[in-house]
Amino acid sequence: MFGRRFSFSIQNLRQKLWIKPLGFAVLAVVAVFAAHLADALSLQNIVPQIDADTIEKLLTVISASMLGVATFAVTSMVSAYSSAESSATPRAFALIISDGFSQTALSSFMGAFIFSIVGIISIKIGYFSTAGRFVIFVLTIANFAWVVLTFVRWVDHIARLGRLGNTIKKVDEATRAAFDHWHHSAPLGGRPFSNVPEGGVDLCSDELGFIQHINTERLEKWAKAHDAAIYLQCLTGTFIHARQPLLTVHRLSGDAD
Repeated sequence: MFGRRFSFSIQNLRQKLWIKPLGFAVLAVVAVFAAHLADALSLQNIVPQIDADTIEKLLTVISASMLGVATFAVTSMVSAYSSAESSATPRAFALIISDGFSQTALSSFMGAFIFSIVGIISIKIGYFSTAGRFVIFVLTIANFAWVVLTFVRWVDHIARLGRLGNTIKKVDEATRAAFDHWHHSAPLGGRPFSNVPEGGVDLCSDELGFIQHINTERLEKWAKAHDAAIYLQCLTGTFIHARQPLLTVHRLSGDAD
């Protein structure tokens, strides 16, 4: 039960716009402090000597450019979302917002900016010796190459984001994935029924929306504990309202209350 709820929560978090930038920011800070661990190894006489001013200048170039690039990325994404909002349905618009590559690109730019700021501070206070400076230099070059490659790919991607053809493609991919998942999980571990017995209690929702997840294991546990049978009246993806029963609970013995 916990595993299914955890995977569902992780899937929802991955669709949030802020989760990837936060992860890349944490990774950037960890990378800078991990470079300091190289000073504790026997690498001082093996690695080449890298001047601190050289690393500081590289990090300064990255910090000065990445903030502007990140701002440009956000502006372009908002413009693409505005274009998609006028040509897509609300559910298709949610697919565009959760676009993984745009999130990765924005996260890379923010991560590079934070990496450069933390790196400059560390260099200024003399946090690294010879091995640490070499590692931070290698990480800076790798970070710069990753950002350039991501930016080139992202420019090509953002030109199509929000266009009608791209929206249709995303809806098609999401629909195919949903049908593939439906083929394996449609029964939800339950048994089909034709008619709901009389005398049951209907459970309705106070909110308007679509069913996203059904935890059948928890429903089964509750039903066994209360000696009841649960008849699901809707499945994942069903549009619900105040008069649409989510499920009907039928007490097998004892008081129905």
